[in-house]
Amino acid sequence: MANAADSPRMSVIPFSRFARLVQGVRLSQLSAQERIMSAGLLILLVVLALAGRQALQIARQDADAALHVQASAQLAALSQLVAHSASRGDYGTVQTQLKVPIAEGNLLFVEYTAPNGYTIREQTPSPNADRPGWFAALADLDVPVLQQTLVVGGADYGRLLIQPSSRP
Repeated sequence: MANAADSPRMSVIPFSRFARLVQGVRLSQLSAQERIMSAGLLILLVVLALAGRQALQIARQDADAALHVQASAQLAALSQLVAHSASRGDYGTVQTQLKVPIAEGNLLFVEYTAPNGYTIREQTPSPNADRPGWFAALADLDVPVLQQTLVVGGADYGRLLIQPSSRP
């Protein structure tokens, strides 16, 4: 009768690099002081990894909050600017005003929707990141999408929708 490990369905799980490293260190050959120092070093490495993870979480929360504040300020300023042109029905000027923050790189996209359904949308041609992909994945910023209804003198003149750029 064959062993279960010999079965084609049961493959032997290869050791991870860490397991190989630990196996390479013969604890029985170390003195008591060396064992204590090794355990202390291992604890220090775990504490540093946990502290780094906590620092990254705090930095991510701060960056998300700053991005939200920036987006709110941009939305407020842009809505005041666009509301005047929208109240006159001057959609050409509205489109020109929406192109400015896109050209400056402050917004990824901006969209104005008039009460009659007419929509003007501007967005960056290709959002090139100034950071490597692995760093963007590590930072994992939550880029908000904010909207505001444009009301002038009690009359609704449309809706403005923006998404800020996460670049500085």
